[in-house]
Formats: sequence, C-alpha cells, structure tokens
Amino acid sequence: MKVTASDLVKYEGLANLKGVDVGVCIRAFILEEELSVNSVTVVDDCCCEF
Repeated sequence: MKVTASDLVKYEGLANLKGVDVGVCIRAFILEEELSVNSVTVVDDCCCEF
C-alpha cells in the first residue's frame, strides 16, 4: 500500500519505522484494522492501491 498521512496516525509505530513516510510503498500484515509493525517491508513499487 502507499502510505498516507492518515496511515501514519492510524497505525501505531508506523511513523517510527526507518524509510516509512507519506507516499512510500510498503507491504504489511493488517488484521482487523491492526497493522503488525514487525511485518512492514518498504517496496519499490505499489502493486495494489486501496
């Protein structure tokens, strides 16, 4: 997904990850609106936009 400003506020700990900022594409595990910070990987291209 492409990170938005609201994602940085919504998902606790996301803003603290190195390389993660608005507009950056990441891959992560999200279950019931909870993002697993340990699963976040910065990727070159966003394959899917939600």
